[in-house]
Amino acid sequence: MPLVPPDQQFFDAARSLGSMIIKLVVTVMLVWALAHHPYSYYILLRWVVCGAAVFTVIRAAELDKTV
Repeated sequence: MPLVPPDQQFFDAARSLGSMIIKLVVTVMLVWALAHHPYSYYILLRWVVCGAAVFTVIRAAELDKTV
């Protein structure tokens, strides 16, 4: 098992936390979408979900994982 420098460990933890926060925000927004909202909310939701998906794919590619 290779040793990882402390700085790299910090950035990996921060990325992992950021990824979890993004997924949590998207999940809450998707559940909230079940209520009645103006059309502009669904447009915003579409962009947020698309951005989160792109972020997840890029993150998976960095880690050499399959999506």
